[in-house]
Amino acid sequence: MGAAAGPNTIEDGLVLALDAGNSKSWNVGVSTNWTDMIGSNDGTLTNGPLHSQGPFPGAGSVFFDGQGNHTELDVIHTSSLSADFDLSGNISSTVECWVYLNSYPLTTTGGSTPHYSGATIFSIKNTSNQLGKYYRFSISDSGQLTLRADYANGFPNTGHSTSTLSLNTWYHIAWVRDSGSNRFFLNGTEITSEFSTPNASDMIRSGNSKISIGADYYASSYLNWIRPITGYISNFRVVNGAALYTSNFTVPTKPLTDVPNTVLLTCQGSSITDASSSAHTLSSNGGPTATYNVAPYFDFDGTNDYVDVSGSITVSAATFLAWIRLDDLSQTSYTGIVFSRNPSGSISGMNFYAATENIGYHWNDASNTYSWNSGLTIPNQEWCMVALTVSSSVATAYLFRSSGMTSATNSVSHGSTTLDAIKVGADVPTNRYLDGRIGVAMIYNKALTAAELQRNYNALKGRYGY
Repeated sequence: MGAAAGPNTIEDGLVLALDAGNSKSWNVGVSTNWTDMIGSNDGTLTNGPLHSQGPFPGAGSVFFDGQGNHTELDVIHTSSLSADFDLSGNISSTVECWVYLNSYPLTTTGGSTPHYSGATIFSIKNTSNQLGKYYRFSISDSGQLTLRADYANGFPNTGHSTSTLSLNTWYHIAWVRDSGSNRFFLNGTEITSEFSTPNASDMIRSGNSKISIGADYYASSYLNWIRPITGYISNFRVVNGAALYTSNFTVPTKPLTDVPNTVLLTCQGSSITDASSSAHTLSSNGGPTATYNVAPYFDFDGTNDYVDVSGSITVSAATFLAWIRLDDLSQTSYTGIVFSRNPSGSISGMNFYAATENIGYHWNDASNTYSWNSGLTIPNQEWCMVALTVSSSVATAYLFRSSGMTSATNSVSHGSTTLDAIKVGADVPTNRYLDGRIGVAMIYNKALTAAELQRNYNALKGRYGY
């Protein structure tokens, strides 16, 4: 079976298949769906589970923490002035990237505070002084895209979008200069009509300039910064000499490339170097971190992240399966892994047992199920496959690690149950959220054998380094 997770994965009886490593399951970028590959029980990413590879497979990104004083803020910037970043006049150019906000900018007053007035996506200036002539594309304190551009006479003009960027969501943004006219795009849709921006004749004649990503220059010597972003930026590209987008378009879902006239290409894969033919030297301040992991997964922060799975599945036997990696050993009691809790219906699924990291379960909320301790401890910071099979007379928990498989059984009666409030990474009504990573989540309407589970483990273990 190649559809759900791999060519050797068991498909018989499979009723839910979520796979973060398959682009047919993970709808990239502008979607918040984790698509069921076997049926129609799609999952919705809720409160921001973050994919390990950025907005699309192989993307990569850079994390900016937005913390610290003027000299400590995370930022990437070119090391020298260059005509490559002179975007003034009646030229054509394109600046684009993906952005993911962890928080909105802090609202403070006074230019001397690092968080003053918005979060910078990028800034282009021809001087190190805060008051130099510049373009700054940023996010306002209330979440709107903002372009601030200096007039030729030195007075600024600022345009705001009416669209608001939600937190914990990837967005593709593009600022296009089309023969000197401004165009703005959000997720491939033109939103130029939302902006009031300078006319071409009013745009600055900037000459050689520097560009910064993640914060804005403040004061002199490029050692002080202001207006930081808190979140991720991916596939940042500057094209000077071509308007790549002049109407609505489908956003990229593959790493951006060094197309003709590209003068900067960074925040890709695990690198913050310039991949364009210009090969600009990039410097960093603070500690912006390139984030990319070959193993595909969603990261759950233990606070309120989860995946909300639609639909209803009624079973008299079942298998719950997940590839999981814990980020710490302080999980909330009875945290859900693949779990369904309907307060007015059935409560069944695989979770942790009590205040441990041991595999546990509920079945129709019977005390002889949720009080059972498998004794199988999910290790910290190690990928493993966990599974729970349930039949009419026995439940078996399985833990698959590189060292082998262990199991434990609970011989009690199990009737049929309805899974109609399935969550991945949480037991939501009770505020029990996973702090860790999940790469695959599956449900079968039968109890898989140990041999079948071993086959599933072997099919995917290479993905997780085994």
